[in-house]
Amino acid sequence: MGAVGGGNMFVENPGGLSEVPGNTPSHSGTRPTAAPPRWQGPPSSAEGYMLVVSMADSLAVELELSEDYSEELQTFIKMGKHLTPEDLLLRAYTQATMFKALQKMDAIDDKLEKTERVVKKLDSERVREWRPSAEQTKDLRFEAKELILQTRRKNFCELGKDVIDHFRSKKDPVFSDAFSSPAREAQLVSAAGPICSGVRNNLRTAIRDSLYKKKKTDLITFTKKLTEKYLRAGTTTLITESSPYVLKSALLRRFALDFPDKIKEKAVADDSNGKRPRGDHSDSPGADNSRGNSAVPSENTVTAGSRKRQLEETSTETDDHFWLAVDKWLDGLSDKHGGWDWNTPRWRSYFQEIITKEREEVAAFPISTAQKNSAVPNATPANPLTPTAGASTSSSCGGRKALTNLWAAMETGFSSSPM
Repeated sequence: MGAVGGGNMFVENPGGLSEVPGNTPSHSGTRPTAAPPRWQGPPSSAEGYMLVVSMADSLAVELELSEDYSEELQTFIKMGKHLTPEDLLLRAYTQATMFKALQKMDAIDDKLEKTERVVKKLDSERVREWRPSAEQTKDLRFEAKELILQTRRKNFCELGKDVIDHFRSKKDPVFSDAFSSPAREAQLVSAAGPICSGVRNNLRTAIRDSLYKKKKTDLITFTKKLTEKYLRAGTTTLITESSPYVLKSALLRRFALDFPDKIKEKAVADDSNGKRPRGDHSDSPGADNSRGNSAVPSENTVTAGSRKRQLEETSTETDDHFWLAVDKWLDGLSDKHGGWDWNTPRWRSYFQEIITKEREEVAAFPISTAQKNSAVPNATPANPLTPTAGASTSSSCGGRKALTNLWAAMETGFSSSPM
């Protein structure tokens, strides 16, 4: 061996590394061994390709790929058969893991799809079984009673549509669920139909009874009772001969007087067994005589009169015939008087005419307090009494001395009381 400073002997003689004590394998003695050769792949490309195919099958089993994704992986390997085995195997492993992720996503999608189907089925059943609540039904009835009493209303057969349109445009939170789907809205419309029919029929019965009973009801009294029954609690209105509610009542009663066969006609029961038509009892006569929100009408209330009479009075067929005739009659009046503006001379003259007929054919109007005072002559005494001390006079200065007179009266009371 050369001197130490003469260069690196392992660089000049790499085989000399094995001659260093401790670096020689025990089984080879002093004989050096060559390093294992680097793997260069199988001897032929066909053998390397088959090796990758076999390893891909094992990988598909280990990753639990489905049959479809296993076939996809083999197709992927076929497409890369011209790549080196090392490159192809690396790409195949990456693609296999991607297939595994997609397979999991497919399973999640399947579960979501099944869940959506179940939810839709439950929702459809919930919508199908949905019915308006007691509060919604009560509000439908209250609104129908107010709308039918609108002074300028002349389309009574469209009451149900107007009630639904009112709550739809108002966007009342109570009805938010009712308008959440077309199916629920259809249920609400179905519920409003019998209610509005009952309200219409109840008004028809009230008009008939006020005119054709043994004791007739005058127009003013009838209108007062009508507003008390149909308007919500707290609603106040002045009832005079010229008030819109009185004019509205006069129109409806005029139709009933001119066409008694329409107001008196009786309908045949819908059920041959005499059962009450379903839904027509929602606002039957007497079942809802409360005002406003103070009470909820009972659907099972039996009022005065036989069951047969209630059945006749609550028939939808009779109700439709009567109010359809009323609508046509009011349309004819509108055409005759040049529109529906009641402030025109034609309408004022017509109202004066039918109110005069009301007094003559039905009953005289009750005399109000103002009318009584104006009708009594010499209401003021000829010799008025002289006011006593401390009392206020009826002169114009009495109002200005009210406090002085009050104090004088108090002093008089104090001085006369025992100490």
